[in-house]
Amino acid sequence: MCLPEIEKKVRLAVFLAITVLGVSVVIKGALKPVYMIEAISVPKELEERGYTSETVGRRIVDMLNEIHAVRKRIDRYGAFRAPTGPWALEGDADVDADTSIFRLSNELPDSHDISFGGASLATVIFYLRDLFGQTDTRISGEITIGSESIVGVTDRGEVKHLHPPTYSLRLRIITDRVLRYETEPNDKLDALFAPAASRMMEHIDPLSAAYYSYSNKETENAQRVLTTYLTNTEFVNEEEHVAALNLGALIAHQRTDYTGAINQLNDAILRHPHFPSLWYNLGYVLIERGRDVKQKNPEAANRDFDKARDAALKGLEMETGWLAWLDPATARRGTAIGHATAGRAFHQMKKYGEALADFEQSVELDPTFAYAQFMQGWVYGDSSPPDLERAIASFRRAAAIDPCFQIYSHWGQFFLNHGRRDEARTQFERAAQANGKISVALNRLGILDLEDLKWDKAAEMFRGAIERSGSEPPAEYYRNLGRALGGLGRITDAMTEFQKAIELDEMDGMSYAEWARALAEAARVEGGNVAADKIAEIEEKLNKARRILPDDDEVV
Repeated sequence: MCLPEIEKKVRLAVFLAITVLGVSVVIKGALKPVYMIEAISVPKELEERGYTSETVGRRIVDMLNEIHAVRKRIDRYGAFRAPTGPWALEGDADVDADTSIFRLSNELPDSHDISFGGASLATVIFYLRDLFGQTDTRISGEITIGSESIVGVTDRGEVKHLHPPTYSLRLRIITDRVLRYETEPNDKLDALFAPAASRMMEHIDPLSAAYYSYSNKETENAQRVLTTYLTNTEFVNEEEHVAALNLGALIAHQRTDYTGAINQLNDAILRHPHFPSLWYNLGYVLIERGRDVKQKNPEAANRDFDKARDAALKGLEMETGWLAWLDPATARRGTAIGHATAGRAFHQMKKYGEALADFEQSVELDPTFAYAQFMQGWVYGDSSPPDLERAIASFRRAAAIDPCFQIYSHWGQFFLNHGRRDEARTQFERAAQANGKISVALNRLGILDLEDLKWDKAAEMFRGAIERSGSEPPAEYYRNLGRALGGLGRITDAMTEFQKAIELDEMDGMSYAEWARALAEAARVEGGNVAADKIAEIEEKLNKARRILPDDDEVV
């Protein structure tokens, strides 16, 4: 078919497509940016193991889509998607192959599967993109092998990799210029895709990249990317600006800088008062600050809880008003979050009837909102008298929706609070299995073992918790490991762990007290008395503990 004939068919197809689908669908498809993953070169030995060029390209596309999905989940659930409580469903991504802006070069999907005048919609959009001067961003690269594997032979004659080979992924992003990036060498191939996709996303959609770093608790990197974005970007629309301001507050919240997060949200509300997500996040963080000061200053805490309830009600007023008319589905989800925020505030104020009413409304509006289901159970347990059967039923529904470590951890703590230790242990074990990167469940299992005087098992749990914590484990984990080692009679090793705890947190009064106890144990002489030359050192540790925790009965 000659070229004029093709153009004639395409012109007819454009006219028919616009007539059937509307101008917005066709123009939006034509103007949408497309990022094309071209061939990724792979060494032959990796191809033989199944890492073909197409497999690697697909893994990169999937990772880029997941980063976008994280952004959508946080947009939907706000502070409830914070690492202290990511309650959204993992599958709640709203990204599929047809709507993704990331493609493999050998794919040409047609998201509407419609033909017009002999040309598919994909062809129509291709010609329109060319007409509008839209070009695809091309991404190519290769996997390289950095160091050869060093093998040895064991006593049994088995070949063993003493130093496995390392791999890197090099990428080139080609637009009006060429950007290059290479991952850090890693002996695990699967570990290459997330950092490569994240770095690519910094160039493609920096705000989504910042959200992704935030979701992975990479707080400093999230702040770096967001700061660059805020400095260099003219916002596409008001929603983008609100998303950026929301993220800044969430990062402050992640740092436990609650006052800073509250100030940022209040500033954002002054500029954009009609966004319910800002009000809900403000309510969430006010509750967190109130909980943080509740023991020392209950009046200040209650003021924060009151403000949090009012912020939630303000958001609900918008969701059930004009927003409900403009976008009923989004408003329904938002209203569920608003009721959950109000329910949290009432729960902290011990107004359990009002809290249950709000959580019930939240569950009715969004039955997939696992956080509301779980909190409903917690309130049933805190009510007087507690309704344990309804509480357990709520926890069970939450776990069925989202079998994540947070649900199981809180369910375990619920059982522990009500004296059901065996059931608590079961839930903590499920929490540890649900996420192999999270340390909290192992720490709680270790505490149960400490109470049962199972010193070896406790030490194993605490070491696992420390290992899972990465570069900054909590001081509590080292203190608990020290207690387990002390139970085993390894007093010197125990003191080493207490010292590590204090180096991490110099205000950890309990670690000073435990260190003093270990010093006393090590200094005991005949008759059970403490050696005189050690008393001053022991007193020094105890005095520090008393200054930090003057009202703690165990320290006293």
